[in-house]
Amino acid sequence: MLLLFVAIGLVEAVGSSCLPLPDNETVWYEYYEYVENRHTVGEAATKDTSGNYPPQTHARAHCKALSKKADPGVFVAICYQRRGSQWMYYRNITACPDPRCEPLKKSVSVSYEYYTKAAEGKGMGTLTNPDGSGKYPEQTLVRRYCNELPRNSLAQAETYAECLDSEWKLKNLPDCRFAAGCDEEYLLEKLMFSDISYWVNQPAKFSEDNTYRHYRPGSRVTAKCKGESVKLTCADGGHWVTADGRKALCE
Repeated sequence: MLLLFVAIGLVEAVGSSCLPLPDNETVWYEYYEYVENRHTVGEAATKDTSGNYPPQTHARAHCKALSKKADPGVFVAICYQRRGSQWMYYRNITACPDPRCEPLKKSVSVSYEYYTKAAEGKGMGTLTNPDGSGKYPEQTLVRRYCNELPRNSLAQAETYAECLDSEWKLKNLPDCRFAAGCDEEYLLEKLMFSDISYWVNQPAKFSEDNTYRHYRPGSRVTAKCKGESVKLTCADGGHWVTADGRKALCE
């Protein structure tokens, strides 16, 4: 009979407190002693030796979204003891919004890199990956890379968007403009020409941004291909063409 009483006591002890509610990507909890009603804040609750909370503990939820940062939180459950303890949830509790962002769609032309925010709150931190659900936490920064030339190099510079309230908020993230003109780097590195020079009577015209310039359509240059001079023109759409209208390529 003594053994039976001991066994019953152990079961009751195991069920006499409530496990902490699991924090996740959208919500975190803090715990108080219950006082009077569901809206009154009591003293901070203390865990027992098993790391759980005793009956009459009040769980208050806080949304992680920055848009909810000023909210004081709301009591959502009470640790209720009846044949063991369990969390009893209040009715009509609004779920916290998910502030995370979906990855931006990449393509052959455009790719992205994602960064944490620097500790001091300015600029990029370190490269980061999405969480287990495939999303990025709020305040993640994203940089766009233009994979084709000619490109708008502003998209290559210190430009980014920030994940705020489930959306990528534009900071300074211009589109990749592939039809803006012809790229000299592309002519040298991809098309394999060298030694660019300009026509004396028809000078090249440039379209400039803060960090980079490219040739406007109609601009003409002379470049070397295997020692031979070739006259090239920047065509509409951002392509270098030869005098007979073929796309330029030094083969």
